[in-house]
Amino acid sequence: MKRSRISIAIRILLAAAVFAGLFAIADPAKVIAVLLQSDMQRVLLGVGLIYVAFAFRAIRWRGILHRLDQQLGWATLVVWTLGAHLLNFLLPTSIGGDIGRWIVHRRADIPKTETGVTLLLDRLLGSTGLYPLVIILAFSPLPSIIMQRLHNPVWPVIAAISLTGITFTVFWRLIGSGAFQGRLTQLYQRLLPSGESGGSISELDERLGAVTKRIHDNGLPSWLGLLCISTIAQLFFLLSEWALANAVGLDISLSSATLLFLLASATNLIPITPNGLGIREGLNVWFLNSLGFTVEAALSFSLLSLIIRVGSCLPAVPLMKFQPQAGTIPEND
Repeated sequence: MKRSRISIAIRILLAAAVFAGLFAIADPAKVIAVLLQSDMQRVLLGVGLIYVAFAFRAIRWRGILHRLDQQLGWATLVVWTLGAHLLNFLLPTSIGGDIGRWIVHRRADIPKTETGVTLLLDRLLGSTGLYPLVIILAFSPLPSIIMQRLHNPVWPVIAAISLTGITFTVFWRLIGSGAFQGRLTQLYQRLLPSGESGGSISELDERLGAVTKRIHDNGLPSWLGLLCISTIAQLFFLLSEWALANAVGLDISLSSATLLFLLASATNLIPITPNGLGIREGLNVWFLNSLGFTVEAALSFSLLSLIIRVGSCLPAVPLMKFQPQAGTIPEND
């Protein structure tokens, strides 16, 4: 526990140090001026697009639950999709969103095994949904600075298809295996209060076989459908970032925005700081500055994106206290 607290403290300090470094190399007055001169129509477009992305995330969550014979009401799914995203920023850990979903599942009396499997599948689909976006890089006009580093644009397509295929193949083979159960055990031990893990792990051993059978019964095409939904969600997040970049005067192509989005998303997969805070903004500034934009403009975009991603979730906060709508799906459904 002490080591975990030290690790969290170091990650928070690192995020703070990166932000301090960014403001040290930028003129704060110019950053504020750029933000105040933002195109409000494009800002509102970015906000609207991010809400569409959250809606597709809620659909993905519902799809996973449905395939495990569980369900939550649409209002609950939307509110807690926003709430889980917000917890990623508020909690100094890499699993803030998982904790949010765990809370709502517990309130809705969804079994712990189905909850653990849902969290893992949601993460898998969310990460894998990024890969097809790489195809945009191959079929869009790339800026010269990127073309110099990417001599053959066919390779991103091959990489995207390969990563998607490998991920799903490994996932399919791990279902029901000791490795999959071991990952669930680790997740339980991180999420459950002290003293509760033992009974839950025993329950996991008893129920995991039935849950994995339901996963297989749905068939791989059914899960590939959820992958498409996940990719659509990621696409709308990308379009939102593109609109916000244009709002502060960054005239970048969709291909550049895609590469920037993929780099920023990698900070969530590798949690060097809480939810990639600071690291994501630093990557944005480095990448955009390499394309010829000023540090102030790049930092303004990073801050505007952060404000929108956090602020768009705040309306869900007062609604998170209500009892979730839930239930199991009838067998003949």
